[in-house]
Amino acid sequence: MSIGSLIVPPRRSLTAALAALTVVAGCTCAARTRPDDTKHVMGTPPRVRDIRVRLTTDQPILQIRVAGPYRMLVAGRVVDSRPSSDFVAVQPQGDGLRIGEQILSAASVDIVPNRTGDLYWRTKSETGWGPTRRLPGNLRLTVDSGGLTAINVVDLETYLVGVVAAELYPDFHREAFRAGAVTARTYALVQMSERTNDDYDVSASESSQVYIGIPDGPGGRAAAAAVRDTRGVVCTWRSPRGERIFSTYYSACCGGVTQSAAYWGQALDIAPLVGGIRCDYCRIAPAQAYRWKPVRVSKAEIMARLIARDSQYRILGRLRSVVPIERTPGGRLQRLRLTGTSGKVKEIRAEDFRLAVGSRVLRSTNCRIEDAGDWLVFADGKGFGHGVGLCQWGMQGQALAGRRAGQILAFYYPDTHLTRAY
Repeated sequence: MSIGSLIVPPRRSLTAALAALTVVAGCTCAARTRPDDTKHVMGTPPRVRDIRVRLTTDQPILQIRVAGPYRMLVAGRVVDSRPSSDFVAVQPQGDGLRIGEQILSAASVDIVPNRTGDLYWRTKSETGWGPTRRLPGNLRLTVDSGGLTAINVVDLETYLVGVVAAELYPDFHREAFRAGAVTARTYALVQMSERTNDDYDVSASESSQVYIGIPDGPGGRAAAAAVRDTRGVVCTWRSPRGERIFSTYYSACCGGVTQSAAYWGQALDIAPLVGGIRCDYCRIAPAQAYRWKPVRVSKAEIMARLIARDSQYRILGRLRSVVPIERTPGGRLQRLRLTGTSGKVKEIRAEDFRLAVGSRVLRSTNCRIEDAGDWLVFADGKGFGHGVGLCQWGMQGQALAGRRAGQILAFYYPDTHLTRAY
């Protein structure tokens, strides 16, 4: 992934902005700058465009409800504006969409509520309808040969509240929430700068950042305060081409040491993501995150999950063995060799293997693999997640130890600064 750029003003016009940012770094986090004190990201207007969040894709059916007045738009033309107090089904209808009793020949429609928070949606699983989510902004529904895709088009700062509330525990320290808000904002802006030609910027899942729409309760209030306090503030580093934002990766628990993002590609071999940072702060994490017990998974189940992720693994037949062939300097599994009963062999990145098996089954690649006949045992497990960048439980540990948000971010992303993007 390439590094998104952040255009910064000349040094003389940055003075006031950087002075304000020292307040953020000191974590009173209430400073504001005048519009002419800062430049903006990637040439966009000072008000950053709305972010496009892919909620779900390839769905055969989903349900939506609009509690108040709204407009249903096809190519910018209003085709309906009747509020409904009940959920209505949305499903493909030929090359178009069926929404309740209404059939549209268009393959894309925008639902635009008059007030934020009037929009609700849910998807169907094998056990019934999933949880209802309340959404800010607008909802774009599209259909193709794979099924339905739902995209929430929403103001960036509002989106961040739904991310920070989902990514952090409600009882995390205020400074941890503030550091999390800056991290989530920076990551989102990088994705927005790199996906201008795509239909969406980020997914609402762990493949990007978890997003739950409009949150409630203590976690929602803490997230809203953190996003408000750090509005527009991002992490930047002084690259050979000038000040730049970068992909501020983070995971739940590094397990004691972070790993380099360079193992995902040379474009990510930059100072803030160099890894190898010793972190004793995440010792406060729950046992299943910091040091987890051996996990036993059948080879048949692993094979089924690999094939579900990528059908090319069918050539292996049944799974015979999984052997590490490369580890990172920090001891994490880097590459694995899979051998099947067909005699065929496939190599796979350990992180891709982990995600195929299940990110909550195989919690990290910092472990040993033991062959137990029809089973594989993953033992001596450390950490939860990919371990790149910021460690969320370490962030909480540092906040409890009295560190401010700016100090926490500088610890996990070395050689970086806080910069106001807008």
